Amino acid sequence: KGFGGMSSGPEPLMEVHQDIINVLDKNKGEPITITTIVDIMNLIGKCVVAGNVRRTAEIVFGDPHNEEYLDLKNYEVNPHRDQYGWTSNNSIFAELGMDYTEVCKRITDNGEPAGTAGKPLLSILENKKIINTCLAVVRYYGGVNLGTGGLARAYSKAGMLALNQSDITNYIEKKIIYLHLNTIC
Repeated sequence: KGFGGMSSGPEPLMEVHQDIINVLDKNKGEPITITTIVDIMNLIGKCVVAGNVRRTAEIVFGDPHNEEYLDLKNYEVNPHRDQYGWTSNNSIFAELGMDYTEVCKRITDNGEPAGTAGKPLLSILENKKIINTCLAVVRYYGGVNLGTGGLARAYSKAGMLALNQSDITNYIEKKIIYLHLNTIC
C-alpha cells in the first residue's frame, strides 16, 4: 500500500542505477572510500523516497576522528551530496571519556538549516559549563514548517527540558594505587 498519489514510475530506479555507476566510476582503480559507501546508501534512500514511500531510515556510524566522515554533511566540502545526503542520520562511535566539543562543532547542524539545531544545543551546554556530555534532540517533522527561528527555539526548549529533568553529577576519576612495602629490621 502506498501513501497516496501516483507512482513515480521506473525513472527513479533507472536514475539510481546510473548514479551508482557514476559514483563507482569515480573510484576506479582506488580503494572504496567512506564517501562512496555512504553516497551509494543515500542514493538508494533517495530512490526509496521517490518510490512513493514517505521516508527512508538510514543510519551511518563512523569514526569521530575521521575527517572524511565528519565532512559527509558539509555541503561546502561535498556539494554533490546536497541532493541526497539528507537521507541518512550520521552518528559517531563514541568513546567513554572522549571530548565531544570538536565533533559537535563539525556536525552541529547536519540536516537542518545552519544555526538552528546544534548551535542552540551546544550553547546550552557551554552556558551551563557542562562538558563531556551528549545532548541529543530527535525531531519528527509533523508537516509544519517552523522557519529557522522556530526551529532554533524548538531545539533550545527541548534541550532545556531534557537537562532540567536530568541528574547532572561530576565525574570523579578514581585510581587504585598499590604500594609494596619492604621492611628491614
